[in-house]
Amino acid sequence: MRELVDSLKVLKIDSTEQVELNGTKYIKLGGVFAEADKINENKRVYLDSYMGKAVELYNESTVKSNMAWGKAYHPGPFDIGGAGGTAGISHRVVELSYGEDKQVRGKILVIDTCQGTDIMKMINSGGSVGISARGRGSSKKGKWMQDGIEYNDVEIVGSDYIIDAYDIVTNPAVKKAVLSLTDSVNEEIKEKEFLMDKNKLKLEFSSVYDEILNEGKSIGLSESVKQLELKDSKITELSNIVEKDKLTIQEEISKREKVEIELRESKIAFTALNDSVTKVKVKSIVDDKVNKSAYKKFIDASDVDKLKAYTSVEEAEKAFIDMESMIKKIVDNVNTKVDGIGSEANLTPKEDTKVNSIASDYIKQQREAAGLFD
Repeated sequence: MRELVDSLKVLKIDSTEQVELNGTKYIKLGGVFAEADKINENKRVYLDSYMGKAVELYNESTVKSNMAWGKAYHPGPFDIGGAGGTAGISHRVVELSYGEDKQVRGKILVIDTCQGTDIMKMINSGGSVGISARGRGSSKKGKWMQDGIEYNDVEIVGSDYIIDAYDIVTNPAVKKAVLSLTDSVNEEIKEKEFLMDKNKLKLEFSSVYDEILNEGKSIGLSESVKQLELKDSKITELSNIVEKDKLTIQEEISKREKVEIELRESKIAFTALNDSVTKVKVKSIVDDKVNKSAYKKFIDASDVDKLKAYTSVEEAEKAFIDMESMIKKIVDNVNTKVDGIGSEANLTPKEDTKVNSIASDYIKQQREAAGLFD
């Protein structure tokens, strides 16, 4: 699994909203973030078969907890704070969805950090911004058919794809330069450190070769060639060491990413289990309280259903107390107003059919007037 950073995609703004939070005004932008089953500017394809799951996982683990921060650039390997630091934060993803049209659509809230303020000014002036995904996953090269044309050497991303963030890039004119930096953690380092074969290392150490050639003028061409071969041998040895270190680092990264995925999935499963247990507790407590209530015969089935719909035991208990208190007031009122009962009559234990019929009709009227559970 490696980092996947996509080329700049100009965000097609479908909606712009002015929102106010805690007395501060913000801009909310909405549009298309990505597309599945389509070759992007990196000559990379994300598949429809897993894109919905990747969006759902990012929503559950990051967006819903208000932690989906994005930056005004893709963080490079030497940035202070790295990808997870607060430097460069300009916005937060507040909505993200994947539709049948195979498009990832979302909304971002531009915040008033230094970078966010600059972006808000650019938007207010009528300018556009770029949205770029940052994620991780395996991939392989292959063929891809699109619009009746077969493309070779396309990078097809695997089903283990994970979304890490959506960043804003503000300058389309330097798109390639931006990408060469933003791919640095796994692309630039691989090219400049891990995948340095003999020819690339010669380019990297061109000054060394120039120095040797200059020395050859004084010590002779043959001696210069010997020194060049010695340097070449040392560079090859260095390349082998870097390759070995690369494998070790990749193994450690894979282990850590696997643990992170398992922790996220466990969190989601625990939340679902906890919700199910709470629902069972609420239903049990409601049934128990209704059965023990002195006013049981005046509690409608619809009242019970509404009590069971609460998502916490505390809310359900409070609602039951409020409901029973309201019914008690209505019953007390009936004891004093229904003909034939009198002010000292007690409605609850009475078994007189006529009295209970009159009382029930009156209670129904009073319930409607009181708006009980409306």
